[in-house]
Amino acid sequence: MLNLARRAAAQQIQGAGLSLSDFDRVLDSMFGGFPVWAGSTVSQQTALAVDTLWACVSAIADDIATLPTLPYYKTFDGKGRPDGQEVAIDHYLYPLLMHQVNPELSSWRFFQLMQSWLLLWGNACAELIINGRGQVMEMWPWRWDRTHVTRKYEGGPLQYQYRLRSGNLSAPVPRERMFHLRGLGIDGILGLDPIQTHKQNIGLSLALTEHGARYFGQGAKMGGIIQGPAGMKYSDKAWERIDKSIREKHEGLTNAHRIMILEDGFTWKDSTADSMVNAEWIAGQKMTAQGIARMMKVPLYRVGLTDAPPAAAVEQLSLQYVLYTLASWCANWQNQIHCDLLSNRESQNVFTCFDFFSLLRGDHDATQKYVSAFVDRGILNADEVRGRFLGLNKQPDGIGQEYYKAVNMAPVGEEGVNSLTAPANVGQVQKVKKKQSPTDDGAPPPKTNGHAALHAMGVTDNLIDALVDFMAEHQRLN
Repeated sequence: MLNLARRAAAQQIQGAGLSLSDFDRVLDSMFGGFPVWAGSTVSQQTALAVDTLWACVSAIADDIATLPTLPYYKTFDGKGRPDGQEVAIDHYLYPLLMHQVNPELSSWRFFQLMQSWLLLWGNACAELIINGRGQVMEMWPWRWDRTHVTRKYEGGPLQYQYRLRSGNLSAPVPRERMFHLRGLGIDGILGLDPIQTHKQNIGLSLALTEHGARYFGQGAKMGGIIQGPAGMKYSDKAWERIDKSIREKHEGLTNAHRIMILEDGFTWKDSTADSMVNAEWIAGQKMTAQGIARMMKVPLYRVGLTDAPPAAAVEQLSLQYVLYTLASWCANWQNQIHCDLLSNRESQNVFTCFDFFSLLRGDHDATQKYVSAFVDRGILNADEVRGRFLGLNKQPDGIGQEYYKAVNMAPVGEEGVNSLTAPANVGQVQKVKKKQSPTDDGAPPPKTNGHAALHAMGVTDNLIDALVDFMAEHQRLN
């Protein structure tokens, strides 16, 4: 009946200025979703009743919302070349991305909500409140099923309208005042609707769930046949009374496994043609659940579809989830923030980035080895380790700013100086190294007390010089 209504109205709605896809969306909303071959009706709301889909959407949306999203300033050297970055705490995007996007919605809830819509509808958008200096002050999400994207004229810029509760459309909002995330699409304007695209698999999962619920709701017993004596005829009223009596005494969980007493030659015959075993109900549940996880690119272990993986494999599986599921969504967010929330001038010096550190951290032993490797090579100092890995404040008086190397725990850049008397920073270390180097005319450094001790042991100057050269080369290589 629904398909007949679609075909009958198709020609009329085209003349009214609506596309067939717009009409489908309106009609699907009126009838509660997309009809599928399994007999159930699928919509964004009903699809969430599938536990695997709920787990996939919840996992991705929660993880995206949990990752800190920070704005950064690009830093440049004296010649104007990029040489690093620093967190832009004073930028107007910092409180939006880290704390609150509007008076009613925290940043965490905003990211979770937008990512959920992106997974369910393939699109998510929010209206931007911009001040007189062109800075985004607030963001207000729009439900995608009430959002209409059109062009004012052929080839014109996009504009957005919101369907109010009264049924009327709001005034058009230009593209420059909208933040629009898109999933996989084929026209470059809108993302495809994942639920509609995969409605058959989702509908099958809903049908299997209903099938199992009704099976156990009827006492874990499939229907059967009551056969009366041959030649006996009963009125419709008599059959209704018999049917009612059997249902009241034997249907439902509370009446399961009760003894049935039949009178007047009636017999009961099981109907096993459509049993749970023959329908392969469990295998069907697994198949649809794996299909939904595959659709969302979520590893099976992440949504509880496999046994707990070995401890050694958890880190690698988590890494695959971050790299092949979350990373692409985060790149989508970062790029769209760059396009919609930053002006052309700001985009040259400001960018945003998700921090994956909390999801990539290993166990205690792995983290200790990871940190030690960076400290021993002079890549991280004590304050950076305390702040990044331990959540602690810096050490007093700048003593945690030293960078050390593993040879003898001397400051980086200094060769052969006692660490207890090492200077306080790398700049001074370089100066000390210059003072200890040979003179500009190539003369060797003066003899020390160590040389005199070696002379007393009978060691010649040539051998001492060879040992000094060997030790210098050894320290240089290490």
